[in-house]
Amino acid sequence: MNKKLTIAAFVACVAQSSAIISLSNGDLTVDISEVNGAIDLYQFTDENGVTSDYFNLGAPVSDYGFQIGTDTSTFAYANTSDAISGGMIITSVTSVGTGVQVSGVYTGAGTSVSFNRVYSLVAGQDNLKVTTTLTNEAAANSVRMFDTFDPDQGSGLGVGTQTYNDVYNVSGHTLASAYIDSSGYNHTAILYAEDGQSPVLAAGGPFQINNGSALNSFFDAPVDGEGTYADMGIHIGFEEFLETGESVEFTYFLATAETIEAVVDDVGTTVPEPTTTGLAAAGLLGLLVRRRR
Repeated sequence: MNKKLTIAAFVACVAQSSAIISLSNGDLTVDISEVNGAIDLYQFTDENGVTSDYFNLGAPVSDYGFQIGTDTSTFAYANTSDAISGGMIITSVTSVGTGVQVSGVYTGAGTSVSFNRVYSLVAGQDNLKVTTTLTNEAAANSVRMFDTFDPDQGSGLGVGTQTYNDVYNVSGHTLASAYIDSSGYNHTAILYAEDGQSPVLAAGGPFQINNGSALNSFFDAPVDGEGTYADMGIHIGFEEFLETGESVEFTYFLATAETIEAVVDDVGTTVPEPTTTGLAAAGLLGLLVRRRR
């Protein structure tokens, strides 16, 4: 079945609550909080009609935030429960075209950074694209941005909160993954950055990034779980030194897969499709990022 997405089907500004804006392609539904712009729901339905909520069960973690360099006193984040801590102010959360735009201001250590964060679904894939533009409105400084997730896609299926956690490198691109393979359920979360960017990625630790010390540890020594089966998170971070008035754009993708039985495909067209031989050598055989119908 080929997916033919329309704006009406792609973005529905309705659903369970007036405090969310929903993106959906029929299989993947992503709700964005109108309160703080965090991911409120990431729910996938596979070809067998089995639906899994990836981040809301267990201890919900699908958060994002900022920090000035390594200064833990400037740590700020917005979490999936609508809370905001530290120097963040959300000015608007609105539907824009086929996506959702979150605008706000982050301040810390004499630096004031405006941010625009745009969520959209990648056409023809079960894949969320998140693009954030930062503009430094004050003193020059190093700015860190991060997103932190605890995949619990097995919890609602009765197979627990643990996932197999691993960081892979395919053709020079890094992907962090967390998947379940139990009782016939094979749901996978895959996190990676747009081609040409140099993110920090981790899988299998920490559980979440919710303070400056955890963020610094993540940047200094990102964890590669190498297949560890545990209730731990996947994380992505970027850092840039911004002069006064300078802007930078970061883009990452959060994809899901139905099964662990095929090969890595061209996720968001950013990762060249490797050969089956190369995948086997990399330990990636069986990891499906883009759905083939």
